[in-house]
Amino acid sequence: PFPSPSSQLSPASLPPVCDVSGRSCLFYAEGADASALTALAASAEVAIVFVSTSSCEGSDRASLGFDLFGDALVEAVAAAGFGRVVVAAVAPGAVLTPWREAVDAITLAFMPGQEYANALADVLFGQVNPSAKLPLTLPAREDDLQLTARMWPGVFPRNDSQRVAIYSERLLVGYRFYDAKAITPAFPFGHGLSYTNFSLSNLSAASDLVSVTVANTGPWAGRAVPQLYLAFPAGSGEPPQQLRGFGKTASLAPGQAERVEFKLRPRDVSVWDATAHAWAQVPGEFGVSVGFSSRCPRALKASFRVGSPGGFQHRGIPPRLDGDTSVGPAVLMAAVA
Repeated sequence: PFPSPSSQLSPASLPPVCDVSGRSCLFYAEGADASALTALAASAEVAIVFVSTSSCEGSDRASLGFDLFGDALVEAVAAAGFGRVVVAAVAPGAVLTPWREAVDAITLAFMPGQEYANALADVLFGQVNPSAKLPLTLPAREDDLQLTARMWPGVFPRNDSQRVAIYSERLLVGYRFYDAKAITPAFPFGHGLSYTNFSLSNLSAASDLVSVTVANTGPWAGRAVPQLYLAFPAGSGEPPQQLRGFGKTASLAPGQAERVEFKLRPRDVSVWDATAHAWAQVPGEFGVSVGFSSRCPRALKASFRVGSPGGFQHRGIPPRLDGDTSVGPAVLMAAVA
């Protein structure tokens, strides 16, 4: 049995809710009752497991896991023999998903409001095809970022009560750190799946405009969110790649395509000159990657060259590349809608 939550967190036992035929029913089982979960496993076609983690001002979360016995609950349900297991998670930021390989789908909502239940139902029952993307990286381990005591919770350099955190990661924040250190996350920045599939083709890259064709190659209408990442010239001191734009397509019917454009400004190819106190364009060759996440395995690649400040030059159009962008066996839809 799992540890029992406080009575304040335990809702009263709910009777099943069935359709008019009585053949399709929704049952509720409290997470703390392992025997009830096992009993339901024999007949249920789908198990929806709700887990969450909380936070508040003035203190840090104790860990990146889910509250109470959430992770143990998911693992038990996944092993209990349900037809399919969907995890509906709520979190204020990054969370660990050690059970991700054992479940069929994950939805993750960041600080949802009072309409969360309706939004989640629309997604789970297919009334809405999700197109949201992760605004952060989900780690594979508690300390993927290799934090030192100087970085967090900080040190006391002057032997007083004022703790100081040292930002030694400098520019390598979020996905940039994962890229620079070649760390594989659980789910990358910008990741999020759909009930349909999309392909990318005909990438065109210039220093002021990057464009790509997005096509719906799946069976359902849906929206895609292609993302543009730039790699600065070697020696610039910048992270391996940086997000420089994204765009959401209209709702594309199966077989329909749309051209998506990313307009680039001089500042998008510039770095901050601390001496001149101004943005300075970096000359050289910039790498271009357009995909559906920061680690999209089917991203299209190209490059363009920036000459002297103010002088832009164009280079390269790569061949077509089709395919969906699934990452791992678990489906993750960042937020709901």
